[in-house]
Amino acid sequence: DGISIKTGEEQEKTFSALIENFNKAAKLAEEKIDGLSGNIFESFGNIKDIFSKGIVETLDHTLSDILSRLELSEITTTQFWEQSKRAKGAISMQDIWFIRSPEAAKAHISDEISKTKMRVLIVAPDLLDIDINAIKARPSRINFRIATNINPAIEAHEAVLQELDEMDNVDYRNRTLQNLWGINRDYEEVILCVLSKTEFRGESITEIAGIGSIIEEHIKIFVPILEDAWVGSTKKIMHGIKTSLSSASSQKTDVPRKLEEPLAISPEAQPPTKSETFEPEIQDREEPSVLLTQFDSILNSIEKRKGIELSASLERFQSEYVKQKGYNSVLKNIHNKSNDLKQKTEELSPQDKENLKISMKFWKQKLDL
Repeated sequence: DGISIKTGEEQEKTFSALIENFNKAAKLAEEKIDGLSGNIFESFGNIKDIFSKGIVETLDHTLSDILSRLELSEITTTQFWEQSKRAKGAISMQDIWFIRSPEAAKAHISDEISKTKMRVLIVAPDLLDIDINAIKARPSRINFRIATNINPAIEAHEAVLQELDEMDNVDYRNRTLQNLWGINRDYEEVILCVLSKTEFRGESITEIAGIGSIIEEHIKIFVPILEDAWVGSTKKIMHGIKTSLSSASSQKTDVPRKLEEPLAISPEAQPPTKSETFEPEIQDREEPSVLLTQFDSILNSIEKRKGIELSASLERFQSEYVKQKGYNSVLKNIHNKSNDLKQKTEELSPQDKENLKISMKFWKQKLDL
């Protein structure tokens, strides 16, 4: 009995010790878990604060940067428009325009004809594409040059040629190529269109792409193209009054030759043939001499004449030069100077006279007179 009682007491002590140790271990584990969870929650809180502060600050900085750039762009745009409104040399859509149809090309060219003051060069794909009535409505002092496809076998072309032959201020040439459409008006405004023909569903369609401009740089680029078209055209007068006059003159020249054949005096017959052979050379030499004489007369009269009178003389010289030699880039400078002189109704000041003399001497070298 004593042994059994002692054993029961030992068991109770052992169980109580186990329970106590278990409670201590559980409490310690709970404390450790509480510490870990607290550290974890604290770490998550720190991470949340870091991300929230960093992201918000970055977004605020980015948005403020975008807003500042937008404000700068708005200020720049506002200043640009204000300067463009005040600027005299600003380019607008009134200075440049585009042409996308044959009807638009006809309308623009007819409008340019109505505004011309001195000289016009027209390049067209066909003679019937030119508004002859618009040309007839202009004063006879205006010089017209036309390079286009001419076919006298067509009755409509025949009728137009007869009208052109009656106008002394119109020169025309036959251009077989039909790839250009344009006009040079007084070297102040130019239109240049390029044509191409394509087939669509068995039908021939003419496509056109063109530009018009009053900008001096564009005029310098496009005018030589039109002048090359004029120079490359054939100068053949195939019909009308001009041909009748040429045929009449040829008949007159043939009559003396037939009368001279029966004469037996050969020494006297030889000199006329030499003079006849040299006639073309003399005529070729006369053309530059006429231009040189005309130019020198203007240069020598600067001291006596008014600005508006010198302007008119320079315009006449330009017309004559274009007829004989074609386009030269110096003519644009002469034209601008002529426009300036139109505003001066009195004699030029000594400084203006000297400047004009220097300019004309420079033009003389460039024009190869």
